Amino acid sequence: MWERLHDAEHVAADDHDLSGDALPRGYHVIYGHDAIRGVVRRARTTGLDSACVYGERLSALLLQPGEEASLASELVSVPCPRVKAKD
Repeated sequence: MWERLHDAEHVAADDHDLSGDALPRGYHVIYGHDAIRGVVRRARTTGLDSACVYGERLSALLLQPGEEASLASELVSVPCPRVKAKD
């Protein structure tokens, strides 16, 4: 998946001379809209979709002021009621 490529690119990259759409080394991508895989935590990516709309949980990454996202960042979640489809 894309997050593995992102991690590999940043592990192999130097701190300079990045081209194209690459992010500078040290960036951590936080994303959602991937309920099938659910919460995914990797070295440089965090997927937060825990299927709230399907009645599962709502997840968030808690960062203190100035804190950078990492595997050590606190992840919290709360239960969600199932959302009913509109008639």
